[in-house]
Amino acid sequence: MRDYDHALADYNKAIQINPDLAVSYYNKGLIYYEQKETDKALDSYSQAMQHNPNYADPYYSRGIIYYDQRDYDRAIQDYSAAIERDAKFADAFYNRGLAYQNKKVYDRAISDYTDSIRLRPDFVDAYNNRGLVYARQGDFERAIQDYNRALEINADYYLAYYNRGIAYFRRKQYDLAVSDYNRALNLKSDYSDALYERGNAYNSMGESQKAIADFTSAINLRSDVADYYNDRGVAYFDAKQFEKAISDYTQALKLDQSYADAYYNRGNAYSKISQPDKAIADYDQAIQLRGDNPDYYNNRGIVYYNRAQYDKAITDYTDAIRVDPKYARGYRNRGLAYQKKGMTEKANRDFQTADRLEGNH
Repeated sequence: MRDYDHALADYNKAIQINPDLAVSYYNKGLIYYEQKETDKALDSYSQAMQHNPNYADPYYSRGIIYYDQRDYDRAIQDYSAAIERDAKFADAFYNRGLAYQNKKVYDRAISDYTDSIRLRPDFVDAYNNRGLVYARQGDFERAIQDYNRALEINADYYLAYYNRGIAYFRRKQYDLAVSDYNRALNLKSDYSDALYERGNAYNSMGESQKAIADFTSAINLRSDVADYYNDRGVAYFDAKQFEKAISDYTQALKLDQSYADAYYNRGNAYSKISQPDKAIADYDQAIQLRGDNPDYYNNRGIVYYNRAQYDKAITDYTDAIRVDPKYARGYRNRGLAYQKKGMTEKANRDFQTADRLEGNH
């Protein structure tokens, strides 16, 4: 362990000898930051700036503190000040890119990552994070290109394998996704997120048991992640193990009471085991939490339909269509409900709309 007290004493002596030595104030700030004394670190960086206004490093390091505090605007301001003082400060461009990425200002994040790569062509983290931004924008081809470049620079960079796996998954290239998750796990065997994502890939490939095994391994590593339980529940559901699915959705909700999809998924499982009241209660909760998902209304409407409560079913199908006017299932199911009520003209009109929408897919 570093002897911080002696180092601080040395910097204080240096300041006594030369009170205008900005680097001594800056180095004190670095030590305070390592000791998690952020107020003292901020004060030391400010003193360094006062004694040398053209010194880029204190602005950069103060930006790191603001970034840690999720004060991204002030972080950006300080990284920009560092860049104004040192136009070749690759780390300042990169960190400003991180701040823009967290603010979802993706074009500026890409620009900053690109500048950091221009200044440091082997900046593997910059390639990886620019890939993440491209992926957020749905440009998976460019994202994969950046991950490839990161791996050319460092073949052991497990994050790039993991992120490339997600990009392949989003492109429905599940075999390639599994291969990349395998590589990430070969490099980091306790990488719970890679196990989780591989489980999702296996489930998308129809391999429910492999998916369940991966979700279980992820849960054994981290039992506090609601997504792990929810998605294992989905795998159990797909394997027609509805009671186990319900158990996992319930555990997900214990970890996150605002998890709308878990309520929805549990509602689907209750519906499968003929517990309509519990299904409706869960759909109610899902809709209350997130009323912009047409599936929630549609599936609650199906339960009402199966109970011959056609007016309530029609109301739900209509809400599904309101949320998504191109939701073909809503029209088809509403048509069936109208048909049950003897409203043939409305039923036929909905069936025609459903046929037209499905023909566009």
